[in-house]
Amino acid sequence: MRPVSPKRARTLARRRANVQAREHGRPACARQAICGNAADDLHEIVRRSQADSAARVDLQVWLCRRCHDWVGAHPAEAAAEGLHMTGATYRRLIADSTDAIVRDMPETPPDEASKQIQVRIPEARLAAVDERAGHVKLSRNEWINRALAWALEQPVRRQPVTTIEET
Repeated sequence: MRPVSPKRARTLARRRANVQAREHGRPACARQAICGNAADDLHEIVRRSQADSAARVDLQVWLCRRCHDWVGAHPAEAAAEGLHMTGATYRRLIADSTDAIVRDMPETPPDEASKQIQVRIPEARLAAVDERAGHVKLSRNEWINRALAWALEQPVRRQPVTTIEET
C-alpha cells in the first residue's frame, strides 16, 4: 500500500477512533424520535471533500441506513434538521466565528514594546485579511496581530505520522 500524508493519516485516525467508539454499544439514530432505529452509519454533516469533517466529531452524527439515505435524497430538509450543510455554508460559519474571535481579542497596548517585521502574504490571502479586517472595523495590522495572538493561545497538537499499513 502506498503511504498517506501525515494530515490524511491524522484524519483517518480520528475517524477510526469515532467509529471504534461505536463498538462499546450501538448508538441510537440521530433521528430516533422519527424512526426509532439504532444507528448503522457514521454520517458527515459536511462532505469530506468540503471540510475536514472526517476529523471533526462535531460534524458527525450516527444515522440508521434509512435515515442516511433520506439525508442524501432530501438535503434541504436535512439541513433544517442540522444533518446537512454545504461546504460554502460551513466556510461562511467558520469565517464569521473567526471574525468574532479576532474582534473580541484585546487590543495590543500602545505602550507594549513591539518590533516591526516583514511578512510575505499572497495577494489572495491579503485580500481576505483586508475584507475580514474591514468587516470587524480593524486595521490590517491590528487584525493580523489579534489573529496571531489567538493562534498562539491554541494548544499545540502533536500526533505521530502513520501510514495505512500501520493501521
